[in-house]
Amino acid sequence: MTKLIQILGALLGTIGGLVLGLLLLVQADGLLDPSNRPAFLTAFVVASLLFGYLAIPYITVIPTRWAIAQLAEAGAGE
Repeated sequence: MTKLIQILGALLGTIGGLVLGLLLLVQADGLLDPSNRPAFLTAFVVASLLFGYLAIPYITVIPTRWAIAQLAEAGAGE
């Protein structure tokens, strides 16, 4: 289950990084040399892919497991 969530996070991170990287390239038109634009976009997409892959379990799976464990420990009278 966690591996599926990580793959989905990597996919979302890749798509989000591509969109955000393209928006940054359009906004910062004169800041980057045209020959460096593909390297910037690649680095941005790879960084967002890794962030999505590594961070998404800490946002979704781990808090859910903690909440389920807390609810399992709580008695019916609490």
